[in-house]
Amino acid sequence: RLERAAYEVDRAARQYHAVEPENRLVARNLELVWEEKLRAHRELNEQHERIQREQPRDLTVEDRDQIHRLSKDIPAIWNAPTTTDADRKAILREIVNHVEVNVEGKSEWVEAWIHWAGGNKTYTRFQRPVAGHSQLSKGQQIIDRISELLGTLMSVPKIAEQLNTEGFKTPRRKSFDASRVTKIMIRNGLHSKRRNQNRVTELGKDEWFIADLMKETKCSYEKLRRLILANVLTGKKDKQGRWTVKADELTLKALATKAIRQPKPFDVKQ
Repeated sequence: RLERAAYEVDRAARQYHAVEPENRLVARNLELVWEEKLRAHRELNEQHERIQREQPRDLTVEDRDQIHRLSKDIPAIWNAPTTTDADRKAILREIVNHVEVNVEGKSEWVEAWIHWAGGNKTYTRFQRPVAGHSQLSKGQQIIDRISELLGTLMSVPKIAEQLNTEGFKTPRRKSFDASRVTKIMIRNGLHSKRRNQNRVTELGKDEWFIADLMKETKCSYEKLRRLILANVLTGKKDKQGRWTVKADELTLKALATKAIRQPKPFDVKQ
């Protein structure tokens, strides 16, 4: 197209110069045609130069040798400061065929097999964040350990430190603090023996601590909490953050037989 445009410019120029001077109208028309051909040629030339700049340059022998060397050391390319995230994704698309992932039940443990483009296969096992302690493979062990440490009259902050020292993690793979330990205690009916509390006198008629209600009805903490927030059950929190729930005999029976529907998340007003 560029060569054809250059020929058209040359042809228009020859036609203009060949016209007799007295034929002014013809000369003017030929001049306009010449200018139009010049403009079209200039635009094509700018487009051609832009394409030339954007096109990758031809690889030299040295370039090819360097690519061959780097292809044998993928970690060096991956960790290079000049390698972008987009480059890493492109590398993965070239070297990974597909990945198989298998979650071990509902636990935090995940198995994965990476199938490489060359036909080899790599196995790995890692931990993922989960929703609650019931999904942790060591969930019951954490609860038992907290109960054991409470029996030694250890404070809740110290229990959190001890759990971190022993390598335990929360469902979100974070370290324990006093707040997280307290939540586990509330949900599992654990109490600090450091406090001399008479829990019976704190309860009114048909009132239950939520931990005791969980044991009585076999309902989960989350279900009871949702029922309270949805105003299906009447409950309140004390200064220690414990839920006290109103439940008469009929309510206990309905909870135990699952006659009371558990609200969906969008039914609960936080």
